[in-house]
Amino acid sequence: MSNIDMAKKLTAWAVGLSAGWITTNALRNNVNPESKLQKAEAVVGGIVVGSMVSDAAESYTNRKIDEIVAIFKSDEKPNFIVT
Repeated sequence: MSNIDMAKKLTAWAVGLSAGWITTNALRNNVNPESKLQKAEAVVGGIVVGSMVSDAAESYTNRKIDEIVAIFKSDEKPNFIVT
């Protein structure tokens, strides 16, 4: 496993945990299930939404890591100044 792959795995892990935590808290604060069925639906829905957010965030961070690696591998000098 290369250093870049390791960085992607660690970043995906951190982003996944964060996305899951945010999703869980958003549901906890906005959903008031009244029955056991509704509680089960909220839990399952939370898992699905958290997984979707985590996957999307992982794809995004992997693309950004690839962009950064490409900048450093290219012969061009990067322009980090935002105007």
